[in-house]
Amino acid sequence: MIEQYLSAFIIMFLPTRLANKVFGRTMSPIKSAFASFISVSLLVLAISPLTMGIWMAFITYIPCLIIFLLIDIYKAKTKVPAETNV
Repeated sequence: MIEQYLSAFIIMFLPTRLANKVFGRTMSPIKSAFASFISVSLLVLAISPLTMGIWMAFITYIPCLIIFLLIDIYKAKTKVPAETNV
């Protein structure tokens, strides 16, 4: 069970980082976090019925995606804006 979540966490790392980077170009960091969470979740839940079933994918991948969402929100809230000395 632990190895299943660990592998899901590793598998979800790259798609969430890429989606967050792409959405981060046009959105605020918090909106970007939610957009990447939703887009990768939809992608996973669309592909998973072909391999493992939608319910098993929901139980396995969604908690990992929620962890990435929380990490992204935490980073956005604690980010210190750069000072501009003009």
